[in-house]
Amino acid sequence: MEKLKVLWRDFDRKTVKIPKLVIVLAFLVLILRLPSLFEPCWYGDEGIYLTLGQGMRRGQMLYRDLHDNKPPLLYLLAAVAGNVFWFRFILLLWMLATVWLFFKLAEEIFPKKKWLQSLLTVAFVILTSIPTLEGNIANAEIFFIGLIIAGFLAFLKKKHFWAGFLLGLSFLFKSPPLFDFGALLIFSLLTAFNQKDLKNSLKKVILPMAGGFLLPLFTTIIYYSSKGNLIYYIKSAFLLNLPYLSSWGSSQKSILINGLFPRGLILLVFLVLTFWQRKKLLRQPVILLVSLWLLLALFGALLSGRPYPHYLIQILAPFLILSGAMIVNLSFLIEEKRLFVLFLPIFLVPLAFRVYNFYTYRVLDYYQNFAEFTLGKKNQDEYYRWFDGRVAANYQLARFIRDTVPENERIFIWGNEPCVYALSRHLPVGRYAVAYHIIDFDGYEETMEAIKKNRPLLIIFAPFDRFFLDLNSFLEAGYLRVETVNKAQIWYRKQ
Repeated sequence: MEKLKVLWRDFDRKTVKIPKLVIVLAFLVLILRLPSLFEPCWYGDEGIYLTLGQGMRRGQMLYRDLHDNKPPLLYLLAAVAGNVFWFRFILLLWMLATVWLFFKLAEEIFPKKKWLQSLLTVAFVILTSIPTLEGNIANAEIFFIGLIIAGFLAFLKKKHFWAGFLLGLSFLFKSPPLFDFGALLIFSLLTAFNQKDLKNSLKKVILPMAGGFLLPLFTTIIYYSSKGNLIYYIKSAFLLNLPYLSSWGSSQKSILINGLFPRGLILLVFLVLTFWQRKKLLRQPVILLVSLWLLLALFGALLSGRPYPHYLIQILAPFLILSGAMIVNLSFLIEEKRLFVLFLPIFLVPLAFRVYNFYTYRVLDYYQNFAEFTLGKKNQDEYYRWFDGRVAANYQLARFIRDTVPENERIFIWGNEPCVYALSRHLPVGRYAVAYHIIDFDGYEETMEAIKKNRPLLIIFAPFDRFFLDLNSFLEAGYLRVETVNKAQIWYRKQ
């Protein structure tokens, strides 16, 4: 018995104890994210992810059989989840790990500033959990930030291959992490002052990191190539994002108008200044790294010029870390005025928020709506309508489809209601789950061919202000309008 006690004490002494702060933060994450587990399927992009994930579960090939314009990892998670509850639950677990990684990064950068580690991590938890920046929604940004943070932590620990590999994985959620990776490359080049330094940096840092970054991408290329799907993959996940950069708004058709050129110019000027003053700036190497990280992450977040708040999740970690560094180094900055250039990216964040007019969500109303629902003061339909007036109607329409259409038979919805596909558990005819993809990628002819070939049992016209003339003619010849569910016209195939 005495030996067992000695063994237990020895085990307890060697066990890495979780800081009490981290336990408190995990509890805070759970509390702030609890309402997200009970949200309906209301957010259009989540509906697309779940629809494509549902198709993958049924053996459909992503990009060839079902289309969206992101790399595959987000759809893979949606396929594992199966519905919005489990998608959000996976996100909850993912964010617990992400918060731990952010805490470790703050600990690495500010080892003797416990109060600052705590302050920054609390701020990170709140900003990534409340709906202000859509942190409650399972978008690519909220997933890839954890991998980016882990990559920068690995870089600081001189694990360069793994730094590249982790950022390479983040790139398979969405393409903007390429710019976070660019910050690591630029920083590594700035530290080389002569040819010997450059060779050393290339051999020990840049090449291993680049190899790690490219490995996940090459793995997907090999996989999709083996399935005969490589062209669809490259085109959908990467090439189609190029015209997306200049398509925001009816008149914004050039990089000059949507702001890509001036943003690129600001980035170039900062990089030139950094290179010019690099010897002095490298007196604070970690701050220089985080400064580059924030600037390039901000460029990636603003790439499309769209005001979607979840884009800003990409910049939260470097913004908070750099703000903390500015606080603790304020007196040093006053003495060394030239080093103030390191903190210029901080001031670009509120400027970008104002210029691009990012919209936000009502935080207190969000939690009040959940409280009223859980306390029985609101019924389910009232709770659902708070998110969007169409949500309750979409659930009713999905129930009608499930009761009417045999399992595994496809349908077609003309409109932007992908949640109906996900909720009814029926896939769309053709590759596109929303009308705006058909419009943006000129998929009318392809979609019409799929409709004629498969002749779906149901074709639904959701409330939408764009016409599909060929579809109208096809309906008149072979379908009967049998039902209207909350303004959605349902056409049934003639036998």
